[in-house]
Amino acid sequence: MKAIALGINGFGYSVFADCSVPFMNSLFMSFPRGVVENRERLDAKSAWEVITEGLEGKVTLANIPVAEITAGVVSLPASISEPELEMGEILKAFSKVNEGIMLASVNSYDNIIRSGAGDRCAAAGTIDAYVRKLYELSDSFMLFSPFGEVLEGKRDVYGIYISTVPRPREDETVKLHELPGLIMMLLEAP
Repeated sequence: MKAIALGINGFGYSVFADCSVPFMNSLFMSFPRGVVENRERLDAKSAWEVITEGLEGKVTLANIPVAEITAGVVSLPASISEPELEMGEILKAFSKVNEGIMLASVNSYDNIIRSGAGDRCAAAGTIDAYVRKLYELSDSFMLFSPFGEVLEGKRDVYGIYISTVPRPREDETVKLHELPGLIMMLLEAP
């Protein structure tokens, strides 16, 4: 059994309304979902330090933005703004995983938004196509964002959460420090 936990930095639910992401929309309608709330660690490096806490050696890490060059089996510049290249490398790495959990970060989307150097919806559409491919290779999955988009110059503290693992409390948001435990539950999900 193998699972993918894919964190997309800067991805919020507004993308579902504003852009064409048909596969992620179908996941949203079909699986447990919620909201990730993160009010304190609104940059990729510090957010991912919390997400990966205690997971090293237990999961395969890919493209984790804890330094200028990302850590794990996928190692790209953390400042990448090419979703096709980044998602292609993540897919290639996940296809080599025979069993276990791969935790991967998508950094290009947030980099495009913050720099204003690309089309937000085109980037979301590219990511959506690769999410379908990753999903098809997995037995269980988690799609989340550690924080939302930059809106009117301010970082949105809410990100997405869609997974085969339901959130711990139906009426509350998922906190950043809860993600490692939820990720470890992916192989137990039905």
